[in-house]
Formats: sequence, C-alpha cells, structure tokens
Amino acid sequence: MNSLVIDTSHKENFMGLFNENENWLKIENFSQTPYEALTYAFKNILAVSKISIDSIEKLFIPCAPGSTLGIRMTQMFIHGLLASLSHKPAICTYNGLFLSALHLADEIKGLHSPKLIAENGRTHWSLIDLKALDKPIIASLSEDELAAVSGELYYIRQSKTWKMMPSGAVEINYLPEKFLPIFKEWDQSKIDHTQLMPYTTTYKKWHSKLTI
Repeated sequence: MNSLVIDTSHKENFMGLFNENENWLKIENFSQTPYEALTYAFKNILAVSKISIDSIEKLFIPCAPGSTLGIRMTQMFIHGLLASLSHKPAICTYNGLFLSALHLADEIKGLHSPKLIAENGRTHWSLIDLKALDKPIIASLSEDELAAVSGELYYIRQSKTWKMMPSGAVEINYLPEKFLPIFKEWDQSKIDHTQLMPYTTTYKKWHSKLTI
C-alpha cells in the first residue's frame, strides 16, 4: 500500500511518498508557492518512484497550524486529484504541531517540563505539553499567559511571524519527513486531529473542515 503526504502549511513545502514496508520512496521539498509547484512536484514524485497513481491508497494532509492559504491549496489539489482517480484513497488529516510534539518528545526525554509552542494569529500562542501527549491538548494562550508558563520552551516558526520568539525558547524546524513512523501507525490512533487546535479568530469560514 502506497501513501502520499502533502504539506504546504509552512515556509518550505513538502511532498513524500511511502509504503508500509520501506522508508520514503521519494521526497520533494520546494519553496515555491503551492499553486505554482504542487502539480510539478506530484508528477516528479510519481516519475522518479515509478509508482502508479492508482496505487495510492492514503493521502495525508495537515489541518493546522500554519498558513491558511497553504492548507487550502493542498485541499484544492486533493479535490482535483480525487476527481481524476478511479478509486478514492483514504484522507488522513493531521495536526502538524501535535506530530512535531510526538517527534520532539522522543528526542528530549529527561527534561522536566518541556512544551512546544507556535504562533496562533496576531495575539495568541498555541502550546502543547510534551509530557501529556497520551491525551493531547493544544492550549491557546495570550502573551501574558505564555510569559507565566514554566519549563523548557521549544518553538516552531509559522509562515507569518506576528511576534518575537520568547526569550530562552529553542527554535526547531517543522519537518514532515520526521513524521513517517507516526504515519505508518496511523490506523492505531484514535485521536481526532481536527479537534486539537483552538482558534482565536471569529472568522470561522477560514477554518472549515475538509469534507470529501
């Protein structure tokens, strides 16, 4: 079974193809805007890996956090792709902050109270506790609330950087290629990723769920 990951939620875009028995068959990292590069990256990934489009049975895409435009471009591309297929792959929607937290937690075992943060619009921050990932909660905090948080802070920069990184925080890169072990075990998870991210904006139309 082959699976395709498309993630255009951050500054560097990612597309990757994998199957259950191997690591990545092919990865494409590109910085061009998604509407210019998604089709090219997709055609290239199929050509190099020599995988038939009809062999793709799962599609992994992010729901949050990150660029709203980038996420919507991915959704539009998926809609177009599904229209051209003779079958309907399963759509697996993930929260990139939560998967980053899972990956990071494995690398920093032993720290007292590590937390991962990212901008959540102009006025708030999203925060996830790396010691409580069995029942994950992504909190939305104001600047003052974040300043009162204790423990070690790790920070993922969003496409639009509204605020300065908190003093003492450690910046890490957003790396979807590191999520492969989680993607391979996807069917064992019961977490609804679309419910993890709190929004502070009242413009709900930007946060509608993808329904296919």
